[in-house]
Amino acid sequence: MVLRPHLKEFLTEVMQLFEVVFWTAAEAEYAAAVVDAIERHVLGLPRSLYHHEEIVQYNLNHAAPRRVTSHANFYCLCERQSLQSFDRMKYLPLLGRPVHRTIIIDDSERSFPFTPRNAIKVPPFTVRVHRYTCVYPSAHTCADGTATSLLTRDLTKEGLYTITDSPLGTADLRHLWDTALLDLLPLLRAVAATPEDDITRELDHWRAPNYTDCDNFSENFPGGKNTHVGAVLPTRRATPIPPLRPHEDNAKWEPRIKEGLRKWGIPVGPPVAHVSTKKRKRKTRNKRGTSKRKR
Repeated sequence: MVLRPHLKEFLTEVMQLFEVVFWTAAEAEYAAAVVDAIERHVLGLPRSLYHHEEIVQYNLNHAAPRRVTSHANFYCLCERQSLQSFDRMKYLPLLGRPVHRTIIIDDSERSFPFTPRNAIKVPPFTVRVHRYTCVYPSAHTCADGTATSLLTRDLTKEGLYTITDSPLGTADLRHLWDTALLDLLPLLRAVAATPEDDITRELDHWRAPNYTDCDNFSENFPGGKNTHVGAVLPTRRATPIPPLRPHEDNAKWEPRIKEGLRKWGIPVGPPVAHVSTKKRKRKTRNKRGTSKRKR
């Protein structure tokens, strides 16, 4: 696995500003391996991801429960915590956090359609490495010498590369100058410092004027007209774009969203608000009390 340049600087600061969720559309084993490697080998923090058998065994042999996760302000989600009916969409209400206080950073727009005002898209980072980087041990030895089964992959330090020491091809040399993560820090600092309760209003200062097109959820899916969903500007505009005004077609997605939320036991809120663009004919009453249409 090749680390994106400036990952350590980015996470070190962001973890001071926000509660962080590592969220992948891949399986749980992959998610745990990557987050564990980042925590221990990149950030230099104590290990905080454990197999449940390790925790049970530790608590049986120690009077006090394990407390080595007190340093962590993040948690990890995988494809099991996603809307399966929408191609494993990372749907923000599934986090259990106030959506108006949450942002999502991703290199794919497939998780943005229903929460475009919360979305920040970064360019993809793909580097080809022609070496195996994961090992799959069948067991793990705890501190007390007890061997337990390990269901997650153990991504070793030797399996992590920085962009300068990985076996790159010529086509990948452009990644040496990748600053996508550092470029996001001014925006994220502004979001963390905003006095607004709804932090998406601060994000609206970093959007192009035509970003209001993304209020039509139907056009935010891959292949839709809104190819700029999640896009942010490099600098803050003095005037934000207008507040979210949901499109009238947004309501048609409500039944499928509710179905996905019920699967996870999440209470379903009020219907999705929509604004009708059809002009209604005004009615007036004549002296006899009957109504007639005003032409």
